[in-house]
Amino acid sequence: MNKVLSTLNLLAVAAFGLSCISIQAAEVEVRYKPHPPPMVISLPKMHRGYVDGPFGQIHFQDAGGKGRPLVMLHQAPMDSRQFESVFKYLIDQGVRPIAIDLPGFGMSDATSFVPKIEDFAKIVPPVLDALGIDVADVLGHHTGALVATEVSLQFPNRVRKLVLAGPFPIDESERQKFLDSVQCVFRPRRASVPRQARPSFRWMPGRCGSGQVNCRRCE
Repeated sequence: MNKVLSTLNLLAVAAFGLSCISIQAAEVEVRYKPHPPPMVISLPKMHRGYVDGPFGQIHFQDAGGKGRPLVMLHQAPMDSRQFESVFKYLIDQGVRPIAIDLPGFGMSDATSFVPKIEDFAKIVPPVLDALGIDVADVLGHHTGALVATEVSLQFPNRVRKLVLAGPFPIDESERQKFLDSVQCVFRPRRASVPRQARPSFRWMPGRCGSGQVNCRRCE
């Protein structure tokens, strides 16, 4: 009887061990299963060009053809390549995408000063003029949405429709409050500035977000 139990125990242990080995093998097979090959995206042939703008050369990509022109303005800190994955779908729908690198981004020349949205908007008409286009739809994403809006304000006769993705609608008081808070964040603490250099920072607003010059809470 004892021999029979011993034999059964051995068989049970052996079966358990084999099951563990099979489970581990299955785990290894799943863990190291090769991934499927990445999806191949066929990009359409886009014509690249440069045009002289108000701040230097402007680089753009243009699908050409007789489709409905759509100017595409990217977000910062990207460039016109942001839209590469949708060029084909737009062309298939009869749209002519024209993606522009904003000054200082991609292959467009940078400005010699810190530009504002109003400055970025001035680069769109030269591109349209170079392509012989009078009116176009204008699409913008995030920063590009701000630029697209400004284009429609400065050059209403050149814009047919606006397409805005992630715009930032604020009034002038909200804008100034935002700018003040950014300046406050980047102001160094008085204690971290050498004594002889402290007078240079007296004009800067406080770091607390109040926007006050020489804020005592930030000293």
